[in-house]
Amino acid sequence: LLFSMDSKFIDSPLNEDGLEQAYELSKFLTSTNHPEASIKTKELLDILGGNNSSDSVIVSSTLRRALATTTVSLWPRISKTNEKIIVLSSLQEISRNIDTQSLSSPNDIADLPFSRLYKYCNLNNILEYKSYYDTTENFGNKRRNFYGIKRLRSFSEWIFLRKESTIIVGGHSLWFKSFFQTYLPFNIDHDAKKKKITNSG
Repeated sequence: LLFSMDSKFIDSPLNEDGLEQAYELSKFLTSTNHPEASIKTKELLDILGGNNSSDSVIVSSTLRRALATTTVSLWPRISKTNEKIIVLSSLQEISRNIDTQSLSSPNDIADLPFSRLYKYCNLNNILEYKSYYDTTENFGNKRRNFYGIKRLRSFSEWIFLRKESTIIVGGHSLWFKSFFQTYLPFNIDHDAKKKKITNSG
């Protein structure tokens, strides 16, 4: 299974624990019981839950675990709006580890595997699932000349070409940490620059 399209090493898929974590996140995002939340936090929860989604867009890394987490955790919104998750090569994880290599071909996505998502998303086949992804900006596995800092810059440039005011990103802990280290002011002490985001964080 090392070099197959269902490899457990290259572009490793989300395991059952990860899927359950994503499902718990989806329930949290759609719950109305957040008495401790500030007004701003409630506004963000409305956006993530699909109650106020008109000025936002969902994007994800090309790697299977990020795509699966994004799909399951935001499925209540996606099933309501019928929008597509935009798959971006610029969000692929920053590392040389074998599990950060993408199995997805250009303009496509690999099997997540979708069979594991059925009980969370209520879709029947791969073609139904694939209709929820915009893969026009997936250029395949990361290239040597499209290394970490170039992917960070590419995503930053992409953001400013969008009309939406909110970009919802499904990605990876080291990528996020590197992004905030690069773009938050040098003299700002922030957890996002020092700590990795937890699974489904």
